[in-house]
Amino acid sequence: MEPKLTATADMVRQFHDLFVNRRAYTVQSMRPHPESGRHYYFRPVDRTAGRPLGLIAAMDRQPMRDAALAEAMLKIFSVRVVAEIDRASSEETLRVREQQYRAIFNASADALVLRDADFRIVDVNATYEAMSGYTRDTVVGNDRVFANPPAAAGRSDASAM
Repeated sequence: MEPKLTATADMVRQFHDLFVNRRAYTVQSMRPHPESGRHYYFRPVDRTAGRPLGLIAAMDRQPMRDAALAEAMLKIFSVRVVAEIDRASSEETLRVREQQYRAIFNASADALVLRDADFRIVDVNATYEAMSGYTRDTVVGNDRVFANPPAAAGRSDASAM
């Protein structure tokens, strides 16, 4: 059974110096963990604007012989981590904005018809359905104008008066 990994005061101090005080920006090798004997290599992970995001670390049972390889590996992974976090954040922002748009679109007192570049109807709101008499399913995908309620469509202009 592997020994339980616990942080020593020295490890906490090194992480604090690296991350909070920003004293180093390259891979750092710490002394082996006193209980596990593992060596830790870590570097700060920064957001695009340079704000600290966290630390990325790798561990091994023995010191890495090639520090440049360790640094390159951690740089690659840190860039990937930031890209994934930014992607997830962008998707969440897009989802929230879509919900806001949908709430405004559906709550409008005006009849709204959304069309694409080919003039096909993409969406209509509930007010449009109430005013026109046409359902969303009936009009979406059509490229013609639905202006008269379906009940009036079969009558001539003279009989509609």
